[in-house]
Amino acid sequence: MALIECPECGTEISSKAKTCVKCGAPVARSKPKGCGRLIMIFFVLLVGGTVLTSLFGRQGSGPVQQTTSESSVPAATTTAPSNDIVNPANDWLLSQSSSGQADMLGKVVGDGCKGKTPFYQGNMKSGASDSTDTGPKLPTLPGTENDAFWSIRCYDGRSYEVEVHPDGSGKIMECSLLKAMRAGQCFQRF
Repeated sequence: MALIECPECGTEISSKAKTCVKCGAPVARSKPKGCGRLIMIFFVLLVGGTVLTSLFGRQGSGPVQQTTSESSVPAATTTAPSNDIVNPANDWLLSQSSSGQADMLGKVVGDGCKGKTPFYQGNMKSGASDSTDTGPKLPTLPGTENDAFWSIRCYDGRSYEVEVHPDGSGKIMECSLLKAMRAGQCFQRF
C-alpha cells in the first residue's frame, strides 16, 4: 500500500482510500495505463480475418481491385498475396474497398487518425525474394515471412506504416520515424 497526498489538505493517506480521513475530500485515482490499443488491433484484425476465412474458406486467391477517388494514391490496383502467403487479416484488408481499408487502418492507428489514403506495400516474402529488385532487401526473420505492410495517410496529414501479422496483431510506426531510422519508406511497394 502506497501513501499519497490529499489534493485538498495535504495529509498523507492510503492510495486505496476513496476520501481523505482528515478533510473528507474525494481522492481522484489515475487510471492504469495498459495496452488497450494493441488489444483492439488484435481483436479487430483477428475477427475480420476469421470472418473472411469462414465465409470464403480460402486465402490469397487472386487480384483485388483497390479503387479510390484520390489522384495522389500511387497505385490503383493491388494484387493479393500468392497462395504460399498465409495472412487472413491482410487478406481481409485486401478484400475491402479503398475507403474501407482507410477506415480500418485509421482505427488501428487510433490517436485521432481518420484514414484517408491506404496503400498496400507488400509482404515480407515479396520484399525479401524478388531478385530483379535493385533496392534494399528486407531480412525475413523466422515467424515474419507472412507479415504484410500497409501505409495509411490520415486526414490531418500524419502518415503511418502498419505491419499486419497473420494472427491479427500488428505494429504501428510513424512514417517520419521509419524514414529517419533508414528502415524503409511508406507508400512504396517492395
